[in-house]
Amino acid sequence: MKQFLQKLIIFVSFPLIILLFIFLPPFFLICRSGELIPINAIIRIQQSSDNVLVGTAIQNIDAQLKFETTKIINPDILALGTSRVMQFRREYFNDDVVFYNAGGVVVNLMQYIDFITALEHNPEYVIIGLDQYFFNEAYTKGDQSHAVYAYTYDPIKIVVNGFKKMLQKELTYQPYIYNNNIGLTAKVHGDGFRKDGSYFYNRIINEPNSDYNSKFVFPFEDTIKRIDAGNARFEYGEDIYRESIKQVVLLLNECKRRNINVIAFIPPFAPYVNLKMEESGNYNYVKKIHTTLYPIFEQFDYEFYDFTDSSHLSDDSMYLDGFHGNDNVYHNILLDIKSNNSILGRYIK
Repeated sequence: MKQFLQKLIIFVSFPLIILLFIFLPPFFLICRSGELIPINAIIRIQQSSDNVLVGTAIQNIDAQLKFETTKIINPDILALGTSRVMQFRREYFNDDVVFYNAGGVVVNLMQYIDFITALEHNPEYVIIGLDQYFFNEAYTKGDQSHAVYAYTYDPIKIVVNGFKKMLQKELTYQPYIYNNNIGLTAKVHGDGFRKDGSYFYNRIINEPNSDYNSKFVFPFEDTIKRIDAGNARFEYGEDIYRESIKQVVLLLNECKRRNINVIAFIPPFAPYVNLKMEESGNYNYVKKIHTTLYPIFEQFDYEFYDFTDSSHLSDDSMYLDGFHGNDNVYHNILLDIKSNNSILGRYIK
């Protein structure tokens, strides 16, 4: 019996040792990355420091992170929209202003209302970025989903997802260069959300000769391919989608009901990209956005600006890709808004 047990232990131990060699390193990688830290702890760590970036790769917590942080810091001025508002910085406003950038929490027009109605406290001002393609039926009808900002911490799911991504080679072993950050993207590449919610694109800014970078910066290879194919946010369109206008009206009604001052804008394309879109003749709906929306915002006594053509504010070298301007572009947007006697003007540096 004793010999049998010894043989059984040896028989069982051998595959266990192999499994440990296979699974222990990636498990250690996931633990060290900060991907297992709960959102409330991430917020506490980041808000207590000025140099911690958050960029996760195993789980997508961007919307939940932005929503929970907004609730905690209760900003006076909130930037709300897609990734195309993520370059507004805290430094562009007066020191006594509480600002937060909730860029990246929405992917369609309905989700602006989802975010605002879920807040416990209303910001005094909200800067809303309304992407051009939200008014194109060919793009907008593809996503009518509502946003989910509820967060459930599930470490087992995070670990399992991490193993899956490694097996699929979506994640590989790479050294942690930026150890103060939280999340694999932030630790390995230095990309992530700053304390104020804005995003830092380290690879594009500080690695100009990388393969990653060559696809995005001028001459904007990735964006031009989208224009040529008419896909991936650059679907062709002749007229404005009327349902989108209805969603904007619902959003403005909700903000008015909550006494939130709205400053809305259409984000810029890089001048070269804007020229290519015009030359194609496939984006006539874009030209109709301002004339359609301006009187609606005027009726609500809200501000509306169209920065589709940003050539008076920027040049192609100031773009992270064909439709994401850098920090300087967005500072120039605020200064232009200020020059137009905006109610935000007294808060903008």
